[in-house]
Amino acid sequence: IIIDDLFPEWFIDHVHNQVFQDYAWTYGHTSNYHDDPNYDVGADPNWPEVPAFKQQIYPPKSPNAHDSCFGMIYNAVARMIPFQLEIGEVLVNGQQYIHNTTVHQDCTCDNGISFIYYVNRQWDDSWGGPTRIELDGVWHDVLPKPGRIFLFKGKIPHHGMPPNECYKGLRASLVYKTMRVIPL
Repeated sequence: IIIDDLFPEWFIDHVHNQVFQDYAWTYGHTSNYHDDPNYDVGADPNWPEVPAFKQQIYPPKSPNAHDSCFGMIYNAVARMIPFQLEIGEVLVNGQQYIHNTTVHQDCTCDNGISFIYYVNRQWDDSWGGPTRIELDGVWHDVLPKPGRIFLFKGKIPHHGMPPNECYKGLRASLVYKTMRVIPL
């Protein structure tokens, strides 16, 4: 499900500033986490992707995690869903044109719901950087758009594609990983 125009421009601008102008970024994030959080995946020649950047919003580990904008995004989306959700993790992912990610699932059950909020206040389709998901053996692309929400079952294989070399900046996405409170 793609939801556009849910948030006003001032809100999109505020979220962008919280993500891009804060010192909360940590380096070393990849699609599949290593069991040891101190393991340097960048030094492992067999690791399948170039480490990128992340901010952990929930559980709160970033200094700006308590800004109300993150809860406002969650509440706006959760109100549209006909069942209760509980948050498992909220991350801000940052990719540059060199950061290819691997295909992964956020969970393996039918109760997981993930949604992405695209953070960049400006995005040109020619820069690429879609989120790619696999449905029935066919890959589909959802392009970033400022303030766009992309909602899907967490068990669907997906990955964030990097922007192309026309855009040397950071493609940022806010990822909410949730579960149904009452399982199917």
